[in-house]
Amino acid sequence: MNKDLRQQKPFKRLPYWIRGTIYFWLLLGGGPVVYKTIGVEYFIGVQYLPSPDWVSQARIPAIVSGSISAVLLSWGVAVAFKITDHGTGKLKKFGTMLLVPSIGFMIGSYAVTVGGPMIGAVIAGVEIEAPFTVAKSKRWVDQKCRNPIRFAGLPYMFDEFCGSSEEFGRSLEIGGQVFVIGRGTETGVFVRSIRLID
Repeated sequence: MNKDLRQQKPFKRLPYWIRGTIYFWLLLGGGPVVYKTIGVEYFIGVQYLPSPDWVSQARIPAIVSGSISAVLLSWGVAVAFKITDHGTGKLKKFGTMLLVPSIGFMIGSYAVTVGGPMIGAVIAGVEIEAPFTVAKSKRWVDQKCRNPIRFAGLPYMFDEFCGSSEEFGRSLEIGGQVFVIGRGTETGVFVRSIRLID
């Protein structure tokens, strides 16, 4: 019985250190996504922006990490379908397997560009001013994001600052630069305020 169970769970046969690494990497990449999607930053009032320089420098490691995560997550879901196949429709399986690699890639790449730097900012962050380039500024009142300022060169979901004043938004130009002020490192910052570069 135990032998059959082990055969049904190939992930459980991996050494602990490999499983631990995979869990940690999923947490590192998935944590920021959860932080953003369920609105934790809006409840605690602290927004995080990765550094555009870091995102650019880490592009290749992020692609490698994202590709590995996409393969591992796709493998895990395929094995799960094989083990727990209780009449799951082929269309549902096909749709899931199309979506899973994208989710895996996002989680893996965010582990490098967002998750790691975010932890670094929590542990070793200091008061900094970092330059960011404005990609777009809109004036509207949204339940989650009021008067968003979008920055160039940042990953999806982590490219906006919410809550700026309309007056400040009107003063911005596309392609112009601002200083983002807050607690962080050269790889990212928890934003306290934004000001124009003199």
